[in-house]
Amino acid sequence: MTLNDIQKHISDFLLAPAQLRQAGLQVQVYEDSCFSVSRANSTNSQYDVFISGLVHGNEVGGLAAINLFLKKILNKPSQLQSSLLFHIGNREAALQNKRFLERDLNRSFLIPTSASKLEEKIAKKMESYVLKCKYSLDLHQTNSSSKTPFFIFSYSEQSHQWVRFLEAKIPAITSVIERHKEGSTLDFFCCKNKIPSCTLELGQAGFDPVQIEYGCQILQKLLQPIHLKPLTQFESMYKVIETVYWNQERVYLKEGFENFSQVKKGDLIGTIRSKDVTDERPYFSPHTGAVLFPKYGKIADITQELVTFAQPISSVLDLNEEA
Repeated sequence: MTLNDIQKHISDFLLAPAQLRQAGLQVQVYEDSCFSVSRANSTNSQYDVFISGLVHGNEVGGLAAINLFLKKILNKPSQLQSSLLFHIGNREAALQNKRFLERDLNRSFLIPTSASKLEEKIAKKMESYVLKCKYSLDLHQTNSSSKTPFFIFSYSEQSHQWVRFLEAKIPAITSVIERHKEGSTLDFFCCKNKIPSCTLELGQAGFDPVQIEYGCQILQKLLQPIHLKPLTQFESMYKVIETVYWNQERVYLKEGFENFSQVKKGDLIGTIRSKDVTDERPYFSPHTGAVLFPKYGKIADITQELVTFAQPISSVLDLNEEA
């Protein structure tokens, strides 16, 4: 992944509004990073779906999937029967190949005070845009490799239906509480505002063609009007048990974990080191279940986040007990 690659994809996104207009579609530009597209003469007062990517600057696969989707719309404009609002988040961080510059954008929502940091200002704009929409889909990638793409969302019945409208075959992780101690995600903001929402985690960060094509396939389901169906089963559903942080003593996760690695309670999964590095002790898994978002290196140093644990669920009743 080079700076030229990132610049090219950002440039393609910025050129899309003019191209879509030329193709006969209705376009509204809100800023360089945000525009809507609808069929000609659409009179909808609310957009169907808010589609976001690049919320983390180094997670470029979502931007590439959005651009591929826009090209498919341009190739056949008549297939677009819905109204979509696109936003790419942290361009400044992307151009430096960083997750964020001042604060994690996806922990910067629902801030009660005035926004002062770059990512807080972007989050405030995103909040105003997503409130114009009926649904939200946020495209992300992970720091470590993943055995499968997966969804993650704050639980509501409609968000569950929304996830399974998009794709029923991949795992979905859910929670009824905000799992990040350092701030709220876009998905949690949507949940608070009763907008069905989810995050699609495509795989390890980068311009991977398989991930880009898969993301585009999911996005193509949004071309048609959206009709959610009641769900009777919880298939391939997991609940968040705990997101583990280290505090005074640094915990180092064993190398080799990827998303959906399985562990048992008591397994040796890392080491604990005191500040003077003279004391090193084993760190054992506090849970049995799937490993999510394992953190290594600099990202673990910055966030103090180690790993998230999730377990399978079979009904909404299983969500009542969360750590």
